[in-house]
Amino acid sequence: MSRKGGILLVGGLGRQAPQYRALVEGYGYELVYRERRVLSEPPAALAAVLVITSVVSPALRQNAARVAELARVPIVYLRAATVEAVRRALNEALGVPGEALLLATHNPGKVAELTALVQAPRIKTLSDLGLPEPVEDGATFEDNARLKATAAHEASGLWALADDSGLSVDVLHGAPGVDSAYYGGLPRCEEKNRQALLRALMAYKTPEERRARFHCVLCLRGPGGVEVVRSGTLEGHVAHAPRGTGGFGFDPLFVPAPQELAAVGLPAGLTFGELSAEDKHRLSHRARACAAMVPVLRERLRKEQASR
Repeated sequence: MSRKGGILLVGGLGRQAPQYRALVEGYGYELVYRERRVLSEPPAALAAVLVITSVVSPALRQNAARVAELARVPIVYLRAATVEAVRRALNEALGVPGEALLLATHNPGKVAELTALVQAPRIKTLSDLGLPEPVEDGATFEDNARLKATAAHEASGLWALADDSGLSVDVLHGAPGVDSAYYGGLPRCEEKNRQALLRALMAYKTPEERRARFHCVLCLRGPGGVEVVRSGTLEGHVAHAPRGTGGFGFDPLFVPAPQELAAVGLPAGLTFGELSAEDKHRLSHRARACAAMVPVLRERLRKEQASR
């Protein structure tokens, strides 16, 4: 058997078998699907057994339990035959706890920063669960953060935290704004984005003319329709050339305002790209949004864990 092993799904709806398969393969496993047939022996390299009790006979349910016992793997029972219900059962079988926090992004830079700033005890990402990011077609950072958090929560059943952030330049009427990740066109490329921004600002020379700010909006979605939104901003300007190798995106071009750097004991003129991760986390727009969100997040996760 290929991949990490097999997930035996007993029951379900035959017409949804391709969706079940895509879900399981997204986690790195192979689906072994049995809608009505009885198994005599466990498949090789079995990792877990999922049983949809509402659509299987008592005999088949007992047989599935015997297979799980022989293979010494976890078995999870669920009633609904939906893909979402199977995903939640798969999370449970694979040890993704219900109080885990799902970061609704594939961006490795955001994952690294949010993981460091949030410091939740159990963090998963969209990549861990094989989930895609939705199309970000909102008109504002908040629109996109809500869209991403909602999609991640509904697909996984976990608490989901989404970040939408970007750079707004006054003289460009707020651009790149919500298009920050694609400012240089498709396919997405950070270097192309930086060069496109520098070209757009060629006629503007002074820091005042190149004034800009980083925005970050966080949205937390959880069970029962819970939704919390927090934001943070940081003033500065766009440098004339990239400096430094730290961070990601527009970081090598963004110079925080002198008073912002001075407030954390740093000299004026440094770009985000020239700061250590620790120094950036002391003043960034994302750090400010997280500082407002973390108390809410920790309380929500604490209550979720206590209720289990």
